[in-house]
Amino acid sequence: MKLGAKLTITLAVIAVIATIVTTILATRAVHSSFDLYVQRNYRYRLEQLRDAVISYYARNGWTDIQSFLLTPVGKRRGGIGAGIGRFSNERILIIDAQGRVVADTWQADLGQTLNPGDKNYTLPVIVNGQQVGTIVTEKLRHGLLEEEFIRSVNKANLTAGGIALALAFILGLIITRQLSTPLANLATAARRISSGDLAYRVPVTSSDEIGDLARSFNQMAGNLERNEKLRRNMIADLAHELRTPLAILRGNLESLQEGVIEPSTEVIVSLHDEVLRLSRLVADLQELALVEAGELKLRLAPVSPGDFFKKITQGFRLEAAARGLGFELKMPADLPQVRIDPDRIAQVVHNLLLNALRHTPPGGFIALKVRRLENHLEVSVVDNGPGIPAEDLPHIFDRFYRSKAARHQNGSGAGLGLAIAKGLVEAHGGRIWAESKEGEGSKFTFTIPVIA
Repeated sequence: MKLGAKLTITLAVIAVIATIVTTILATRAVHSSFDLYVQRNYRYRLEQLRDAVISYYARNGWTDIQSFLLTPVGKRRGGIGAGIGRFSNERILIIDAQGRVVADTWQADLGQTLNPGDKNYTLPVIVNGQQVGTIVTEKLRHGLLEEEFIRSVNKANLTAGGIALALAFILGLIITRQLSTPLANLATAARRISSGDLAYRVPVTSSDEIGDLARSFNQMAGNLERNEKLRRNMIADLAHELRTPLAILRGNLESLQEGVIEPSTEVIVSLHDEVLRLSRLVADLQELALVEAGELKLRLAPVSPGDFFKKITQGFRLEAAARGLGFELKMPADLPQVRIDPDRIAQVVHNLLLNALRHTPPGGFIALKVRRLENHLEVSVVDNGPGIPAEDLPHIFDRFYRSKAARHQNGSGAGLGLAIAKGLVEAHGGRIWAESKEGEGSKFTFTIPVIA
C-alpha cells in the first residue's frame, strides 16, 4: 500500500474515532445538564405546591384536599399555590401523618396506606412546627417538549459529527497529498540518479522540513554530479600524465633494443627523469589518499617562523631570479613559535610558491607574507600573474581539478598539489583559501595555530 493511502486511511480512522467520541461525550453532557435542569425546575415547582398545600391545610385541614390538588391554579380561590396544570405528566400524592393517601392526581390510591420511602421524591408538609403530611411523587418522566428537545440535540450532534467527519476527510486528503507528492518526487529523483541521470533535480515547493530535505537532496545530487565530472577529468588527466613518460620510456627502450640509439649518459638521464616523474605522481596519489583518509602521520615540533620561512625560500629566490621574477619575503621579527610538522608545512609553501612561479610571466612579482592574527599565523603567497577565472576559483582545491588553461600547459601537474596542500593545512588545525581577479593576480592564504 502506498504512503498516501496509508496516511489517508489513518487520518480517516482518527477522524471517525474523534468524531464518535466527541459526539458521545457532547450528547451525554447535554443530557446530563438538561436532566439536572428539569429536576431542579421540578423540585422548585413541588416546593411551590407544598407551600400552597401548607396554606390550604392551615385553613381547612385535609378536607377536600383532592379537589384542591386537581383544581387548576387560575380557578383556585385566592390564587393560592401551583395547580395540577403544571404537573400534567407526573403523579403526585399527598399522604397524611398516618400514611393514608388523602390526594392522588391519578386517583388510584385514595384512602390507601402508602410508605413514602417507596417513591423517588418526598417533601414534608410542616405546619406550626409539626409534620402533618408528606407530598410524594413517582419517578420523573420527560414530557413531549423535553423529548423533542433531546431529539433535536441528538440530531444536531449527529449532523455536526457528520460535517466534522467530512471536513476531516477532505483536509486529510489535502494534507496527504502535500506530504506524499514531495516524497514521491524524491523517490523519482533517487531512481533517476541511481540510473545515472545526475543532472536531475527535485522541485522544491515548500520551506518546511520536506523542502529542506529536497534542497539537501539537490545539493547531494550536485555534489555527485561534480564529483563524477572530477572523476572523469581525473581519469583523463592521469591517462595524460602517465601516457607521456611511458611513451618516452617505451620509445627510448625500443630504440635501445633496436640499436637506433646508443646507451649514452644522456639517454639514461632522460629515462631516469621520466621514471622520477612517474614516481612523483604515484607518491602524490599515495599522500593524497593518506590525507583524505585522516591517516597522515605528523611529526610536530616547535618551530621559529623567522628561520623556517627564510630557509625554505632561499632556493626559490634563485629560481625566481632565473626566470626574471621578483621575490620578497615580508614578515615581522617577533613572530611566536608554532607547533608544526616542518616538512609538511614546507611542502605546502613550496607548492604554493611553485604554483605562483608557474603562472607568473617574466617581469612579474611574487611575495610571501607572514603575519600574526590573534592565535594563529597567516601565511600568504601573492603574485601579479593572469589570475584565476571566477568559475574555476571555487574548485581549485578539489583533487584532480585543473582549469581549461592549465590543461593545455605542459608540466602543469595532475591537479593534486593544491588538494594535498589543503589536506596538510587542515591536518594542522588551520584552513586555506584563495582570492583572485583575472588580470590582477592571485593570493593564496593559509593559517596555522601558534603555541599558546
